[in-house]
Amino acid sequence: MRKGDAGVVAVIGGSIEYTGAPYFAGISSMRAGADMVYVFCEPAAATPIKTYSPELIVFPWLDGAQQKTSIDRISAELKHTDVLVIGPGLSKKEEIRKIVEGVFVNVFDVVDSFVFDAYGIPAFTNTAESLDTQKIQNKVVLTPNFREIEMITGPHGKKDLGCASERLFSVCVLEKNETDTVYAYGEKHPVRERGIPRRCAGQGDILAGCLASLLVKHRAGRRRLLAAATEASGLVRRAARAAYRENGDGTIASDILLEIAAAKKHSRKP
Repeated sequence: MRKGDAGVVAVIGGSIEYTGAPYFAGISSMRAGADMVYVFCEPAAATPIKTYSPELIVFPWLDGAQQKTSIDRISAELKHTDVLVIGPGLSKKEEIRKIVEGVFVNVFDVVDSFVFDAYGIPAFTNTAESLDTQKIQNKVVLTPNFREIEMITGPHGKKDLGCASERLFSVCVLEKNETDTVYAYGEKHPVRERGIPRRCAGQGDILAGCLASLLVKHRAGRRRLLAAATEASGLVRRAARAAYRENGDGTIASDILLEIAAAKKHSRKP
């Protein structure tokens, strides 16, 4: 194999407030099998993220003061990327949102798959109608937790992710909850893997990164998003159980991250 054959993943996220999230998303993607990970973050976040890991390639190009330049530079760099993760540690600033939406629209037909998490989710819901909607159901996964569901269903609608998925052109949704649930291809699939009695900060970022790597693995499958989302959820839950056995209620995201490679090595097929 050559470098890149197992996947090139990019993460857009990281702000002065949140530097750990893009690190967890990026490094967990590598632990789950991806060969290379790029992180595009705000300038103030770049140095902390670089110090967390020498494996991540970090670009401080998410600059709200230079929106057009940021969109053009990031879009050009993504032309050889397999999966783009948008959201871990992303700022809520309007100028950053506009950059992210501009990049997404630019590269929608170039990048194979997309994962939207946390404050990245509106970048999809705000732009979906402007895209080739026939491609969405096999390219895009949203990963909301229970607080983020309203970003998809709307604040006044029923929190019915199945209906929301259909309304948003059959987008795949991986709902993070006590039992994770995947909504894909008009179907609802609960993930049977047991979790742990704890949901620590950073766990969702690890899931987003693992999902990105597994989307590369399942890139040729007919129901690829369902397969990748289900496997990613199960993988992180197995890793979390292993970490919890050692650390109990003191388990943190770094503990779970250390178990990803072993959990994947010993995983069964979904």
